[in-house]
Amino acid sequence: MSESERSGGPLAIVGVFIGAAGFAASLTVVYSGMRHLMYTTGGACASGGPYAITQPCDSASTTLLVGGILAMLCFGALLLGATSWHGGGTTLGVGLLMWGALFGALGFNFISLSVNPPEIIDNTSGWVISGVVFWMMALGGLVPGLVAAFHAVRGKDEFGDERDVSFSRPIVRANVNFERSMPGDPAFGMTDPSEIARAQAASSSPSETAPPRHVDASEEFVDPVTGERIKPGGGSDA
Repeated sequence: MSESERSGGPLAIVGVFIGAAGFAASLTVVYSGMRHLMYTTGGACASGGPYAITQPCDSASTTLLVGGILAMLCFGALLLGATSWHGGGTTLGVGLLMWGALFGALGFNFISLSVNPPEIIDNTSGWVISGVVFWMMALGGLVPGLVAAFHAVRGKDEFGDERDVSFSRPIVRANVNFERSMPGDPAFGMTDPSEIARAQAASSSPSETAPPRHVDASEEFVDPVTGERIKPGGGSDA
């Protein structure tokens, strides 16, 4: 597959940059909304319903979280689609890096506010545990994502482009010393393809250049290939 067939051209590159910038901006909004919610309400609030609400959610946190999550999904899909269009279907590394960025940023919120908690929070052990769990989940995407990106760049540097998965060229060629061994073959005993071609071109009948056969036998027998009767000592009758 050629580069022009595999790449979406400048339009795909523009889509990658817009998707990446939009995802980063959306993640920042979600990060800010989560931090504001944790700092002002302790991380738990509610709005609406038939019950008495002791800790209502303010409109700023709700807008930031809901709007940021929806925008992050849209820009993340754009980034994956543009990356697939530009790179020929490879999106695993980008998806893993987005996963690592999301859980890494939100995990930092937990750890940071557990060290410097708001005044309304007395015990932050739950935030510490949540932060550690989020960072472990982030590493689960960040490490393989970086490895995939490294191999993609390394393969492009060494081979000039991404490896072609269509297998248009053979990866392994057999190195077999083939010898023509059929009796009556004009190229009997030959291994060089050029010699075989010359021998076949020079012969009009395979039986004309068949080599003599010598059979050590006490009784004559019929050759299973040519049907000739072989006499002891190497003679033959058609």
